[in-house]
This record gives sequence, C-alpha cells and structure tokens, in this order.
Amino acid sequence: MIFSPDEKIMQVMKDKMIRMMGVLLLFFSVAGCIHDDNPSGKGQSLEVGDVLPAFSVELENGRRLDNAVLEGKVSVLVFFRVACPDCREELPCVQRLYEYYAADHRVQIVALNWKEKPETVAGYWQQEGLTLPYAVQCGEDVYREFGCRVVPQVYVSDATQKVRYLFGDSPVASFEELRQSVEACLAGE
Repeated sequence: MIFSPDEKIMQVMKDKMIRMMGVLLLFFSVAGCIHDDNPSGKGQSLEVGDVLPAFSVELENGRRLDNAVLEGKVSVLVFFRVACPDCREELPCVQRLYEYYAADHRVQIVALNWKEKPETVAGYWQQEGLTLPYAVQCGEDVYREFGCRVVPQVYVSDATQKVRYLFGDSPVASFEELRQSVEACLAGE
C-alpha cells in the first residue's frame, strides 16, 4: 500500500497512540494490584519462618476466623482484590485447592479481601462460581498485621501457624505449587 507523506505521518501517530494506550492499560491494571501504603508503620511483612500474627475476621457466612480456629491446621490465607488482574488469575487456583482439600479437616483455606464493597466481592464470587470462604475487610487492620504490601499474597502455614510458603504476584502460584506446599506442611516438612 502506498501512502502520501501526510498519511504516513498519521499512520505513525496512530501506531504510537495505540502502543501508548497499551502501556497505560498495562500500568493501570498492574497498579490496581499494589498497595504499599502503611502510614502507621505497624506490621512488618511476614516472611517464611514467621508466625502468623494474632487476627480475627468475620467470614461471609457469619463465622469467625482467628488463630484459635487455625490451631493445629495447615492454613492457606489469600489476600486479594477482585479489581486486581493477578488476583483474578490466582483465585481459580485457590478455588481448585479448596475443592481438593474440602473433606480434609486438617486444612483451612480462606480468602481475605482488602477494601472492596461486600456486594462487589459477593457478585464476583457468584459470577465466577467460587465457593471458598472469604472475608471482606473494610479497614486495614488485618493487612497491617500481616504487613501486606501487594496482592495477591498467599501465606501457607503449618499446624503451628508458622509461615512455610509465601507466594506473591510475580508470577502467581499455580494449583500444583499450592498443593505441594500444603502437602509438605501436612507431612511436617
């Protein structure tokens, strides 16, 4: 195809604009997954080997989840936002893990949402057919206790509530990685 000089300029500008829009879209979709505002300085980021902090949340079904409920169980705690693309990639893996261990009372799997409306999370759960328990956190107390800076953040802890595995967003954990980490905790490794 032969273009006049004006058409070439317009085509080059159009191509640059499309690339710029793609970069901006990528930036804003990733920026929605990051939260590192911690004005109180409370809560250092948990690392492998740390013990889960004391916490208590109300699940969507009205039950409480706290350290006493997790005592003696392997736990998988997933911090997320439904507006986060990486979280939307991670949640189906966690759902599959939840279904895999549904009959195993030695394992507790829960998703903890940060600062989204309960109806937004409930709508997403329904839309995606998710059944794993979740808690919507309107405040930041639990996030600060865990020192969360980025979502998704997945903590796999052993029966003594010691963090044995930690998964973030780069890349998100696969079902198999999550399953292997739970199995290692169950085996006492």
